[in-house]
Amino acid sequence: MDKQGTMTYGSQETLAFAQQELERCLSLLPLAAGTALPAVRLMTDETLVPEGNPEDDVFRYAADGDEIRVRGGTPRAVLLGVYAYLRRIGFVFYRPDTGESEGTQIPALTEANALHCPETTVRARFRHRCVCIEGSESEENMLRYIDWLPKAGYNACFIQFLRPDVFLKRYYCAEQNPFRTPEMPTEEDFLRIDEELTKQLALRGLTEHRVGHGWTSRALGYDGSGWYAAKEEPAEEIRPLIAELKGVRALRDGVPANTSLCYANPAAGERLIEEVVRYAQAHPYTRYLHFWLADEHDNICECEACRKTTPADQYVDILNRMAERMDAEGLETKIVFLIYHELLYAPLKARFQNTERFVMMFAPISRSFESSYPEEPGGVTLPPFVRNQLTLPKTPAENLKYLQLWQEVFDGEVFDYDYHLGRAHYGEFGYVKIAKILFDDLRMLKRYGMNGYISCQELRVFLPNSFPVYVMGLALLEEDRSFEELKTQYFAAAYGDRAKEAAAYFERMSAHSDTDYFNAKGARTQPEKAEHFAAIAGIAEEMLPVFAQWEMESPAHIRRNMELLTYHATYSIPFAKALEHLCRGEETEASKYFAAFRDIICKNEDAYQPYLDVYRVLKVSQQFTGLRPEDGESP
Repeated sequence: MDKQGTMTYGSQETLAFAQQELERCLSLLPLAAGTALPAVRLMTDETLVPEGNPEDDVFRYAADGDEIRVRGGTPRAVLLGVYAYLRRIGFVFYRPDTGESEGTQIPALTEANALHCPETTVRARFRHRCVCIEGSESEENMLRYIDWLPKAGYNACFIQFLRPDVFLKRYYCAEQNPFRTPEMPTEEDFLRIDEELTKQLALRGLTEHRVGHGWTSRALGYDGSGWYAAKEEPAEEIRPLIAELKGVRALRDGVPANTSLCYANPAAGERLIEEVVRYAQAHPYTRYLHFWLADEHDNICECEACRKTTPADQYVDILNRMAERMDAEGLETKIVFLIYHELLYAPLKARFQNTERFVMMFAPISRSFESSYPEEPGGVTLPPFVRNQLTLPKTPAENLKYLQLWQEVFDGEVFDYDYHLGRAHYGEFGYVKIAKILFDDLRMLKRYGMNGYISCQELRVFLPNSFPVYVMGLALLEEDRSFEELKTQYFAAAYGDRAKEAAAYFERMSAHSDTDYFNAKGARTQPEKAEHFAAIAGIAEEMLPVFAQWEMESPAHIRRNMELLTYHATYSIPFAKALEHLCRGEETEASKYFAAFRDIICKNEDAYQPYLDVYRVLKVSQQFTGLRPEDGESP
């Protein structure tokens, strides 16, 4: 940060870290004894700042017998260039390291001339290349992921809520896992971890996105750090701020973060604006501050005054007033507003007064992940807006049509905020199909005027593999990467000589998977889908002895990946059988197999904690799929 505390995309500390990282990685190479390494020259170059915008990463690297040279428009771009150079000479950073380079392929280079490469210039394909924290995470999970982000081509991290307490509590309190001993972090722990996250982001020059959810909680006088039920009813002087539904002003299911406000009441907007401005003043490193409303639909205010307008018109009015306050305070923070649920419907009258202050975030949370964004939405007919009777769009095309209508009233910057790895992915047992859907979606972003992508996801999405997040980072960074090239590179790094066989296994698992069924789309009884889940269990059973053999034969650096194949296949058998029986309408049998799945992953959580979010897969399975382990014992 400069003297005013504004974002500068890295610093001298970032350049020093980049040099340290380059030297660290080069030291891992099996070079012949006595091999002299080239000198290293890292530097910023203002000519590589495109059109004067430091948020767009541009870097240039080259290496010969004399030196390794990396230039970038900013210190962050230099760091990204260092990792790009390392990838060029054979490093593959395919997931966060959990040990000694456990997620990294180190190339078998023995001669100094193997470090040479011609001068290469890279301009990042998209401005926004970001992961948003979801699920349950430990401090170590978060810090490892931040460390990995620039290695994989990302340039930003989004930490939801005013602090990420909810995600930490879920893990440390062992929610969903009766076999672990819960431990509640202290207020000092939460504060220290939050500060450490910003420190590590700043060290790498990574852009920080913050908050999103929690503003309505704060406006009502509650803590804004999670989707928690309030311990106390709102004070009577606060109640007029709450949305009126069926004549009653009350918290939505007792949860302030899910509670809409009465935006016809001027005090509601003023309280929100005050909270946002105060936060921006206290957090100068936060470049993008997300201002979202309640995280539920069909609970917007029904009072007479609110009925005279629309939620989007009220939202834009508050946003304009917020921008005026931030201008008056001299704050440079960008405000990210969300089109989501009722806010998918564009405003009828309100218009933005200062487009440059805002970024629009398209969040198609209800979409299908069985198909990608089309080249054109086609003849989509959208239902009319009916207050508190929202019909959520299901197809990518329907969602994109809402985006296009918003773009008729907002001509500023837009990015995609999507959920490929947020919950539907647990219905994808191979991760190859979901990775291809994701890759194809990214190819369509520019066509729809979007300059990047934030993935709303758990950080631990490495079972069955880490292929989707690997594809995501590099496809967002580099224009010319093909899916097949990324696939070949990833599987070779993770599975060595067994790469083709491992890829074939995952493709078979993906072919029978169904993300829509898992994500609560369609009836729970669908007998025609039962055979596909039965096939997944059968494939896993067939491959278990094969994986055991692979693990014994594997070199040390990929042995852990072979072990993870065995573990994934082991718990996939009861999980797939639970879904098979659910499709047949056999709920008791489904519950028995789901209980077996739960027991496996809960009892083994400590051993495989870095790879699978136990809390999230169990929570999502019960909330969206309808599986209930308490309905039956393990078979």
